[in-house]
Amino acid sequence: MQRETTTTGHDELRPERRSHSWAKYLQVFGTFARNSLIRDMTFRVDFIIQLISSTSFVIMNLGFYLLIYQYTNSIAGWSQFEFFVFIATTMLVNSMVQAFFMPNVQEFSELIRTGNLDFALLKPIDTQFLISLQKVSWPSLGNFGVALILLFYSLGHLSDGAPSWAGMLLYPVYVLAGVSILSVSYTHLRAPETDSYLVCRLLLEK
Repeated sequence: MQRETTTTGHDELRPERRSHSWAKYLQVFGTFARNSLIRDMTFRVDFIIQLISSTSFVIMNLGFYLLIYQYTNSIAGWSQFEFFVFIATTMLVNSMVQAFFMPNVQEFSELIRTGNLDFALLKPIDTQFLISLQKVSWPSLGNFGVALILLFYSLGHLSDGAPSWAGMLLYPVYVLAGVSILSVSYTHLRAPETDSYLVCRLLLEK
């Protein structure tokens, strides 16, 4: 009976420990994001140039599609604002991958070459979390803001009206799923280009 009581007590503490662990990881990620912003703002001119160049490229792409829709009412059955909702969704996914994942995955091979990966493996934190989210590219989030503006503007001009509540609730889930798929697929495509392919696979499968 005493053993069963002890086991039950441990089971009751597990959700609290998990929530405490999630809170710690969110706090650590906030520190990573703040340090990345401080590092980017150290070179403010470079930060502003990257922000302007990335948003300008997105706006030029939108101008191209606006020009096409001046001569047609639909593309493959998609009206102008339906297509812009789709474009805004791809921009959201790409901007999140470029901001949170790309700066870190590009350094996989460099960490292994210099031996700094050993220090990451010894730290008292999940290695995949540390390596995947240690740096944040704040200029890439400029596209995220443009995508949100385009998304809400296009949703307000849909001919079929606003989407259902179920669709709006599931939309962030699908966006996060797209971010996860694109991040993992990029790593599997890029990793074989280096001699560190097996190490990258081990980190992903941990």
